Amino acid sequence: MRYLGGKSKIAKRLVSIIAPTYTDIALYEPFMGGGAMTAALAPRFKHVYASDLHEDLILMWKALQNGWQPPKTISETEYQNLKNSDPSPLRGFAGFAGASWGGKWFGGYARGGSRNYADEAARSLNRDIQFMQNVYFNQKSYLDVVPYPGSTLYADPPYVGTTGYGFKFDHIEFWARMSEIADSGVKVFVSEYTAPPDWSCVWELTRTRDMKSHLTDAVSVTEKLFYKGPK
Repeated sequence: MRYLGGKSKIAKRLVSIIAPTYTDIALYEPFMGGGAMTAALAPRFKHVYASDLHEDLILMWKALQNGWQPPKTISETEYQNLKNSDPSPLRGFAGFAGASWGGKWFGGYARGGSRNYADEAARSLNRDIQFMQNVYFNQKSYLDVVPYPGSTLYADPPYVGTTGYGFKFDHIEFWARMSEIADSGVKVFVSEYTAPPDWSCVWELTRTRDMKSHLTDAVSVTEKLFYKGPK
């Protein structure tokens, strides 16, 4: 589905580095977001622990796994009403993928002429959830994720200097926690543009940033995948 900072266009390339073959060791993904990487990585692992701090998002993924079907249309009135409603799978769907411009959380009602964003998002989610039957969804902070030695962790945090997600993110604390996990014997992969000097860049690709402003030209950025952990 459309999601701010999502990895749907490069997921297969990242998977070829993170998990080129099947492993019966677990995967932890503490910033699952739109689920593109979760769907791509899940078939390579026996167990996957996918989490996110956003309550509506996790409610949506749990509901989808249990057979919930998102609506094929969402009106602007419904969108505005959901913006101020209680957390729910439907609110998570509308707020990110089903009706929001650019996949940003209630970032404005998406108008695309003949395009039906809700139907596109519903079909995308229904495809992805088929690959997530071995996934355990949890609402929690990455700080509360404790992988066991030998497992793999993939993190796709908010990038430094990019559009925010509605909350302040401590990048120094993040890298400190990722290093702590890597030092415990976990294979840790992080998607970002930059990383501390003791992290190795194992893959990179220059591409056009998805979020474009109508006031500026598109920006080319170099996506990188960093690694720290057992050799």
